[in-house]
Amino acid sequence: MKKRLTVVVALIAILVFFAGGCAKMNLPQSGKEQDLPPLVKVEVAFRDGTRIQGYMRGLALGEDSTVYIGGQTTTNLYDAKGEVTAIFNYAQVLYIKKIDESTTPDSASPEVTD
Repeated sequence: MKKRLTVVVALIAILVFFAGGCAKMNLPQSGKEQDLPPLVKVEVAFRDGTRIQGYMRGLALGEDSTVYIGGQTTTNLYDAKGEVTAIFNYAQVLYIKKIDESTTPDSASPEVTD
């Protein structure tokens, strides 16, 4: 009888700790509610000589102009509307050049050169 009481008290204690810990748990917001970084027009040059133009999100440098490396190895390339048009691997990228939109018309389709 004493052993059964100990097990019941232990289970109640575990449930109280579990319920208390989960009370403050928040689910992440859906993607539509989050503020996305602005689209930046770029030209991506790959090691094989291919170059493509499109838009990337979150391409800004840090406040002290430090370039941060690391993170995910693949990234999305978007069109002007924010729709994904390509996914590429940074290991194959030679450089990414920001394109000044004031000199490039928006109606131009992304270029692919071989």
